[in-house]
Amino acid sequence: MFLFAFTDFIGRFHPLLVHLPIGILLFTILLQWLSKKEQWAALKSVIPLGYLFGAGSAIASCITGYLLGSAGEYDETVLNLHQWMGILTAFTAIAAYLFSKNQRSAELRYTAWGILALVSITGHLGGTLTHGEAYLTKAFRSSSTDTVSTRKALTNTQEAIVYTDIIEPILKEKCYSCHAASKQKGGLRLDNPDWVIKGGKNGAVLKPNNALGSELYHRVVLDPIEEKHMPPKGKPQVTEKERILLEWWIAQGGDFKKQTKQLEQSPAIKQALASLEQGQKQLNTDLPKES
Repeated sequence: MFLFAFTDFIGRFHPLLVHLPIGILLFTILLQWLSKKEQWAALKSVIPLGYLFGAGSAIASCITGYLLGSAGEYDETVLNLHQWMGILTAFTAIAAYLFSKNQRSAELRYTAWGILALVSITGHLGGTLTHGEAYLTKAFRSSSTDTVSTRKALTNTQEAIVYTDIIEPILKEKCYSCHAASKQKGGLRLDNPDWVIKGGKNGAVLKPNNALGSELYHRVVLDPIEEKHMPPKGKPQVTEKERILLEWWIAQGGDFKKQTKQLEQSPAIKQALASLEQGQKQLNTDLPKES
């Protein structure tokens, strides 16, 4: 038990260490390029040291990354590819150190290009694991197609399937980045009803007819300063209307197939549903509190 806790502790240093080889190796490549100019020729003497430190930090990143990934919270395919690209980066940095030390400029030039490519690929895969698919191009998506900031208007919420049309979009916007195919914090996936029912490492997160007893809802209403509050600090938070709709769905049985009209609706719920029909981009206006 202590060994598992210790390795988990060491693995948590990966987000800190992983940036060291990126910065060191890229800076060393810059020095290598500058050293070709006569006025910067003296920089050649520090290039081997730069690659040595870059290789050492890359090895440390690989070790901590392996320990972090062994927790089983990430998509195995992407994780394995990320790990192997990281290992290859470390070996290439070692080769660059040897080439620079032995002044083999031709080999060093090609190795530097290889490091640039490997750092880019490895970094992108790491970002995918941390932030989800297509995170890199998210900034270029228009507001009309960004699933985080918009939601398709429903023409008749009473005919809508509560989970598919109302609850799932909330989970997609606020939860999938940490609990979907590419990443499963706490062993929890929420991108399919079967996974929602299954729960995570600590058991079920959905208890029909008991919203406060369901971790899926309880984590949302925790004080934001609490470590277990979800979504985590810095991520888009669940709005008041979304919270009410989530609580309502669970309190009404947490069914995945029922239509809205089959569930009891308080005035607050009717107002929240009406806002969906209006196609509002965010469910963030004030609502009357339910008694």
